[in-house]
Formats: sequence, structure tokens, C-alpha cells
Amino acid sequence: MRSLALFALAASLAFATGCAGSPPAAASPDDYAQNGPPVGWRDPRVGKETRSGAMVVTGVVMTSIAGTMLPIGSVMAASSSQDCVTDPSGASFTCTPAAARTTGLGVLVAAAGGLAIGIPLMVLGAQKVPVEIPRRASLTVGPTGAGLRYDF
Repeated sequence: MRSLALFALAASLAFATGCAGSPPAAASPDDYAQNGPPVGWRDPRVGKETRSGAMVVTGVVMTSIAGTMLPIGSVMAASSSQDCVTDPSGASFTCTPAAARTTGLGVLVAAAGGLAIGIPLMVLGAQKVPVEIPRRASLTVGPTGAGLRYDF
């Protein structure tokens, strides 16, 4: 019982002398002026947009078409045979690649080109760049005069 009385006495003295602080007062905008970000600082996440949506869409379309063309060209080139011809006497025997093989290799080259162009288009088009504020010019005419303003 004695320790409880001592605790009550100590608590009342702490509140009376100000050791146990009262709740802080409401903060004003002036309190944040010294603790805010430095002058001229801008949040890098705010005010950014993609470079070009059209570049992204074009890159996606080219990459998907090229990804479809790769297996088609591979099958065309691998499954074609050679055209072999012998002369009527049987002395000479010549073989040339079939047209399907040449076409399959052409499809493979076109697919590789589509991938080589489509992937960088997607990456560059999706980059975040700062929003550019358009420059504005204004001409005002009033009863007392005229004014011209141009924002840099």
C-alpha cells in the first residue's frame, strides 16, 4: 500500500512540474518549412509519363509476329528436301535446294529482324520521361492597353 501511495505522489508531482509532457500542439505549416525537402527538389515519381505508347504497341505487335514466324520458318527450312536431277545418260547428278528451304530461311531472317526491332521499341517506348510542360504564349487586350506573355 505504501508503494502505491508513493507512485501516486510521484505521478502527481510529474504532471504538476511539467515532466510528464502534455500532448503536442497542432502543427502549423511553418513547422514543416524547415523540415521539408530542399528548394528546387522534385519527387522523381511525380510528373512522368511513358515516352510513346505507339512505340510500345508497335514493338509488341512486331515481337509477337516474329515469335510466331520463328517456328514456322524453322519447320519450312528443315522439312524441305533437295531437288536432284540426273541427265538422261546418267553421267551427271546435280542437286539444288528446294524453293521451300530458301523461303523458310527468308522467313527466319525476317523473324530475327522483327525481334531485333520490336524488343528495343518496347523498351524505349515504355521508358518513363518527365512530362514536358508546353510553352504558352498569350496576348491580352484590354481597355487600358495590351500585353504579350511567353512562358519559357
